[in-house]
Amino acid sequence: MGKQTQKKAGPPMRTTILRRTVEQSLILTTLTAVILSLSAYYTTTNLIEQRVFAQLSSLVGTKEELIARRLDADRKRTALFVSGSSSADLRIKLEAMQKEGVPALGITLFSRTGRTIAQTGVRIDASQSEIHATTLIPSTNNEGWDGYTIFSPTKESNVIAIRYSLREFLTAIFAVPTLGETGEVLLAKQDKDELILLNHAYDESRRSPLSLGSFTNQLSEGLPIAEAVAKREDVRRDVDYAGQNVYVAFRQIPTLGWGLAVKVHRKEAMQGMMTMAIEMIIKSLLLLIVSSYFAILLARRLTAPLRHLTKKMRQLGPDNWSLGRTTKSGDEVEVLERIAAGMAKRLKQIYDHLEEEIEERTEDLKQEYLKSNSILETIDQGIITISKDGIITDANPAALSALKCQGEACVSRNIEDILDVRLHQKRLPKTKHPARLALSKKQTVRSTPEMRYSIMNSDNILVPVLMVTKPLMEGKKLIGAIIVFQDVTEERRVDYLKSEFISLASHQLRTPLSSLQWYIELLNDEKKLKKDQQEYVVEMDIAAKRMSTLIDSLLHAARLEGGDITPHAHTVELTSLMADLGAELRSMAKEKKISTSIDIPKEKIHLETDSVLLHVTFKNLFSNAVKYTPAGGQVGVIVKHGANHVEIGVSDNGIGIPKKDQKRLFQHLFRADNVRKLDTNGNGLGLYISKMIIGSLGGSIIAKSTEGKGSTFIVKLPIKKKKVAKRKKKK
Repeated sequence: MGKQTQKKAGPPMRTTILRRTVEQSLILTTLTAVILSLSAYYTTTNLIEQRVFAQLSSLVGTKEELIARRLDADRKRTALFVSGSSSADLRIKLEAMQKEGVPALGITLFSRTGRTIAQTGVRIDASQSEIHATTLIPSTNNEGWDGYTIFSPTKESNVIAIRYSLREFLTAIFAVPTLGETGEVLLAKQDKDELILLNHAYDESRRSPLSLGSFTNQLSEGLPIAEAVAKREDVRRDVDYAGQNVYVAFRQIPTLGWGLAVKVHRKEAMQGMMTMAIEMIIKSLLLLIVSSYFAILLARRLTAPLRHLTKKMRQLGPDNWSLGRTTKSGDEVEVLERIAAGMAKRLKQIYDHLEEEIEERTEDLKQEYLKSNSILETIDQGIITISKDGIITDANPAALSALKCQGEACVSRNIEDILDVRLHQKRLPKTKHPARLALSKKQTVRSTPEMRYSIMNSDNILVPVLMVTKPLMEGKKLIGAIIVFQDVTEERRVDYLKSEFISLASHQLRTPLSSLQWYIELLNDEKKLKKDQQEYVVEMDIAAKRMSTLIDSLLHAARLEGGDITPHAHTVELTSLMADLGAELRSMAKEKKISTSIDIPKEKIHLETDSVLLHVTFKNLFSNAVKYTPAGGQVGVIVKHGANHVEIGVSDNGIGIPKKDQKRLFQHLFRADNVRKLDTNGNGLGLYISKMIIGSLGGSIIAKSTEGKGSTFIVKLPIKKKKVAKRKKKK
C-alpha cells in the first residue's frame, strides 16, 4: 500500500468577501447618513445664525434710533423753551411739562457767568464751560445712566438748563423679551483710558457701573462694547465682558459718544438645534439597521459562487493540481474559475522543476558568499557592520586585528564599547561617536586628515585611523550601518617628520636671514649709493621681508599642527578687542584707498578665549580682504551677539573666489587660481592657520564668496565658558 500524502490546510482567512461586502455597505450607508446629517445640521445652524444676526442688527438699530429720537426731541424742546424771570414762572412751566408726560425733573436759569438766576425742582449745577449752543450732558448715579441735562442759550443772553429723567424710558430700552432670558442691552462709555459699563447683569445685588479696565487693552483684544465706543459697527459671534459665548450686534450712539450693544447667549439662541440633532441620530440609526439587513441578504447572494470557488482552490496541492469547471454564472466568477484552472496547470509544471532550480540557485549563492568572505578576509581596511541600535553584527579579520579583539568577544556588543574612537587623545562621548552620528542623521560620516581620529585597542595602544561610516538603508528604512577604517600610523609619522623638518629648517633660516636684513638696513642708511643700487637694495629688503613672513607662517603652522601652541584662556572683552582690530583694518585699508565699515554692538561681550590667537586670525582675514580688494572698494566688519555664540563677519567686494576652489580654501598651501594671477607672493598659509586657531578655540570659520563680487568670512565663537589648556612653556 503506497504512502499517502497528507494535505496541509491553507492559511486561515482573516476575513471573507461576505463580511467585507456587508462592512463596506454599512460604511457607505453610515458615511451617507453622517454627511447628510452634518450637512443639514450646519445648514440649519447657519440659517439660524443669520436670523439671530438679523434680529440683533435690527434691535441695536432700533434701540439706537429710540435713544437718538428721545434726545433730539428733548434738545429741540429745550432750545424752544421760553425762560421765565422768576422761580415761580419756572415752576409753572415745569408742572405743565410734567402734565404733558415730559419726564422733566428741574429747571434752572443761569447767567452767562454761571450765576443762578432762578430754579425749580431738582437742583442743577452750572456747566463747566461757556454755552454757545444747545448742549446735552448725560448724568449717571450708582445704578448707571439715570438722565441728562440740556443747556441752551436764551434770547436774554442767559442759559436755561432742564434736567430730564430716563427711568421709564431706559426700562423700554433695556427690555429685549424677544431674545429670551439671556438677552441684554449694554451701554458703555470711555472715561479717560478706562472703559465703564453703565448697566450690566454681572452681579444682580450690585447694579453700579462696572469698570472693564483699560479701554486701549479692551479695544486691542476686540471686546465688542469697546469697539462700539470706538465708532465701529458689526454683528458677529464673540465673548462678552463676563466670558460668555454670545451673538452680539454693536454700534456707537453719536449723540452721546457711547457704545451700544445687544447680545444673547449662543447656547440659548441655538437650543433648538440639539433637539434636531437627536432626531437626526435616531433616524440615522434606524437607517443603519434596515441597511444592515438588506446588505447581508444581498452579500450572501453575490458571494455564493466565490465561496464555492474558494473551497475548491483550498484543495489544490502537490497531489491534486486539477480544478474542474463547475461555475456557470456567466459573470466574472466564471472567468476567474477558468483562469484559476489554467494557473493550476502551470503550477504543476513549475513545481516539477522547482527543486532543481533551487539547488542551482543555492550553489550560486554559496559561491557569491565565498567570494565576498574572501574579499573581507584579505582586505587591509577594517570593516564592521552594526544594527540600527548600534550593536556589532560582524567584523572582518583586519578590524579584529586592529582592535586586538576575538570575534565572539566583539560581536553583539555596543559599537562604542569596542570601537573606542578618540579625537586628540580624548574619548568621544556616545552622541559624538561617528557610528551614532551616522545612525541618527542617516548620513555618511567621514573623517578628514585634520580630525586626527584614533582608536584605542584592547592593548591600550592608540592607532591613528581614517574612518568612514555609512548608514545602510532599505528605501527610507534604516537597517544598520557599515564602518570602514584604515590604519594611518605611517602617514601620521610622515606628517610629524614633515612638521619637525619645517620647524627645524625655519629656525635654521632665521639666523642668516636676520644677518641679511641687518646688512640691508645698513645699505639703506648708506647715502653714497647710486639710484639703481638703491633700487636693488629696496628689492632685496622686500624679498627679505617676504622670506621672514613665510618663515613665520611656516613656524606657526608647524607649531599648531604639532600642538606646541595651544589657546590660553582668559576673559576677553570682545567689543574693545574688535574696536582695536578695526583701527588696524582702517590703517591697512587707508594705504589702498579702500573704505571701511565697522559695526560693533554697544553692549560689552565677554568671552573665555585667547585674544592673541584671535588677533592673529583677524589680522590674516583683514590682510586678505584689503589685498584682494581693488582701490575704491569696501571692506566691512560686523559683530552679531547670539544666545550661545558670537558671530563676526569680515566682508569685501573684491575679486572673490571661484566656486571650484572654495572647497579647498582652508587647505595647507592652497591658493585660488585668480589669486595667484593677481598676487604671486602669497604662501597659502593664512586661512589654514586661521581655521586651526578658531578650531582650537572651539569655534568655526566658513567662507561665502562669488567670483567678481567679493567674499565674506564668518567666524563663530562660543559664549559658553570652556576649560582651555594653558600654553606650554618653551624650554
